[in-house]
Formats: sequence, structure tokens, C-alpha cells
Amino acid sequence: AGDRFPIIGMCMGHEWMMTFASGMERDELIEWGFDAEDYNIPLEFTDFGLEKSYTFGGRTKLQEVLQKKIPYNHHKRGLKPETFLATPGITDMFEITSTSVGNNGTAFVSSMEARDFETYPFWSFQWHPEKCPYEYAVLEGTDQFRQDTVHTDESTRMAFELAQQFVEEAKKSNHAYTRFKKYPIIWNYPIARTSYFQQIFLTDDAHPNAGQSKSLRGNKSVAHVESETTIA
Repeated sequence: AGDRFPIIGMCMGHEWMMTFASGMERDELIEWGFDAEDYNIPLEFTDFGLEKSYTFGGRTKLQEVLQKKIPYNHHKRGLKPETFLATPGITDMFEITSTSVGNNGTAFVSSMEARDFETYPFWSFQWHPEKCPYEYAVLEGTDQFRQDTVHTDESTRMAFELAQQFVEEAKKSNHAYTRFKKYPIIWNYPIARTSYFQQIFLTDDAHPNAGQSKSLRGNKSVAHVESETTIA
């Protein structure tokens, strides 16, 4: 009690937060069959999301922006609202703040938030707010964006407003990052540009737990600039 530890999850981080709350294995809980890869899909807010949530409640301009085809999705897995509501471990901890519908007509939980946010400042998105201001990778030899990301002023302001929410919660935390030797800050690694991501970080295999994924770059590994779960 009183030890504030904000957590925000994005995409797979959102899926892992539901998994941890459920007490199940990820493959037991997280479902397939959502046609939501490289699509901008509007949020459909719940009453809780519109009125009571920390993330969206009473933020009318933010709500208006997110009900447009702006939230960027890149996933085939997720959780149906009915599965969420039928899983006691999840409903004990979280409330749905928004749902979205994939191109195949299947609805999924697109945003959620801890029911007791004052005690547990935890919230997450199945979509990617961070893409709007930062992801500008283009198809090789063209000026066409590789991903269908919206880069308007209002989408960029939306991303920074959501980021600022996390910053404000992190300021309330007494935790400090000290494990620099074992898990160096990502900016210590070389940055490369690809046709798929605006930036990737080439990390050394000496740090296998730093969230990187193997690539065909000799003895290097790749860490994407998008982090799926952020902890402060």
C-alpha cells in the first residue's frame, strides 16, 4: 500500500497483462482470429471508459480523435469482450474502457484499466498510440509508408497526451532504475533503419534478457523501438 508502481502495456504487453491477471497461460487465454494487422480502427468506448476511466474519462477531445480511424492496430491475437468478462481473474482487476472491431467483424478488447486505479495504476492498449508521431518507415525505393499510420496533428497530440498520462503517474513513484550494467538503457546501442521500422536497435548478445529478438545480423540481436510494456 502506498508504493505506487504504474504499468502501461501496448499490443502484446496488453495481452500479457490480461494473461497475468487471469492466472492462465497466454496460449490458453489469448485468442486468434482478429483481422487487425496494419489497420486503423476506431475505439468504441464503454460507459466506464467515457465517464470514469483515468485514461479517457471526461477527455472529450481525446475521445473524439480516438473514435476516428486513427488508432493503429497490428495484431492477429487478442481477447473477445465476452471472454474478458467470463474470466474472473481479469474482471477482479480490470475494466474494459474500449472495444474495437477487426475487418472480419470480430470484436476485441482494445483498451482496459485497473478498477482500483488509485491503488493499481495499470492500463493498456491493444493498439499502438506511439506509432503516430514516430513510425515513418517507407517501402524500399518508394515514398509510401510501410505501415498504415496516421500522422496528422490531432493523432500526434493524442499520442503525446497518452504518454504524458504515464509520465505524470511515473512522477508519483519512488522507484528508480539502477540495473544499468545488466540491462543497459536502449540508447546505448547502435540504431539502424529498415524498410519495416523507422528505427531498430542492434543489441549485443551479452544481454539476452533485454527484450531483443534474434535476427540474421551475425552475432547481433534486434530490439524494436516500440516497447510493448513500459514499467516505471
